[in-house]
Amino acid sequence: MSFKKIVVYFLLQMYHRYLYAQYMWQIKKDTVITWYYWDGDEFNGTKMNTDKWISGYPWSKISIRDEVIALPENIEVNKGTLKFFVKKEKYTTKLQPWEIDTVEMKKKPQKMIDENWTFNYTTGLLWGKKRYKYGYFELRFKHSRCNGMWPAFWLYGGHPNYELDFFELKGEKNNCMHVDIHCPDGCSNFKEGPFGYRKAWGHWIKTTGWFDESFNTISGSWTPEGISWYLNGVLVACFDKKIDIPMELSTGIGPANDNGPFSQGPDKKSVFPGVLELDYLRIWKTDSINNNLELYFDADTTNLPDIYAGDQGSLKPKSRIINLPKNYKPDKDFITLSIIKESKRTYIINNLGGIQGLGLVVEIIDERGDSFWKSTNLPLGLTRIFLDNKKGKYWVKVKAGNRTISQELKD
Repeated sequence: MSFKKIVVYFLLQMYHRYLYAQYMWQIKKDTVITWYYWDGDEFNGTKMNTDKWISGYPWSKISIRDEVIALPENIEVNKGTLKFFVKKEKYTTKLQPWEIDTVEMKKKPQKMIDENWTFNYTTGLLWGKKRYKYGYFELRFKHSRCNGMWPAFWLYGGHPNYELDFFELKGEKNNCMHVDIHCPDGCSNFKEGPFGYRKAWGHWIKTTGWFDESFNTISGSWTPEGISWYLNGVLVACFDKKIDIPMELSTGIGPANDNGPFSQGPDKKSVFPGVLELDYLRIWKTDSINNNLELYFDADTTNLPDIYAGDQGSLKPKSRIINLPKNYKPDKDFITLSIIKESKRTYIINNLGGIQGLGLVVEIIDERGDSFWKSTNLPLGLTRIFLDNKKGKYWVKVKAGNRTISQELKD
């Protein structure tokens, strides 16, 4: 091996060690599943990260059916969160030939003039520039109660239409979440009920509260065995069919249509703007998932206010686990715990909770083995840990049940 190749190999190894400086654990009574931070956005800047996102669909920014156009000015990044706004306002733009939908246009009272079309709503949307295959996809967010609003967080696989919906919400039923799968080979017609009766797989899941009251986390684990959905770390649904094509990630909000999917649309009671606010979007991987995607993590948050205090998501599902097949055993009995480097010498521990009785103890120790910080009653949600400014190594040590995890905190 040449000297140049040795140097490149060494740098790659150091780079990947840095990538793995942020962790998530799903701790069961006798086992631990370790996830590594893979990609995402902490929304710590002052504008949308154009290296990661575009502000519309790859093929267009409009929906004739829903009377809406996505605009970058309807996306606001400030104080560690990103907000999408749906505004009720007229916006006229020239359509491209492939955007002209004569079928939907015939249903509308307005007319196209010189290829210009007037929309009744504007909105914001993020569409990722990368494609993913398998992983753990996590979004912490808050959504306003505004009738007719339709926020979503999903993966899209292109044509034919493969889609994995981690959630879809509605403003007028903001205490429920909808999960769904779309694929043309029949998985969207998942077999349910007696006598082989087939119906669309998607399900509504009622929660114990409202999504505008605090930040909550909805996540999905996509593996070769299937997909599992979680609300604040609690398993809510499973799908045990194989989906193995790379997909693009998207999230945003828009108005529904009275005659379209997820009706109703906005009405006289709707209060504009409708808002979907994101705290972070994170994507995790395990050692068994091979990929070469690069990690970008903006850790410059030194001067941000503490937005977490007193604002911990506590919603839980009211219903049973949706579609838990006998031959599919997802990891549902565990504590979910992650640690993220927020800025130099500052870490955030996220406790999403889970099964009780494991005796969770989280401790930060220094290189002498002395305890720097310790919690035997870690609160749900996010906890900031400020290390001192002295040089030296620190480790996080987690005890739960019969398991002990020790991991160095990379600075």
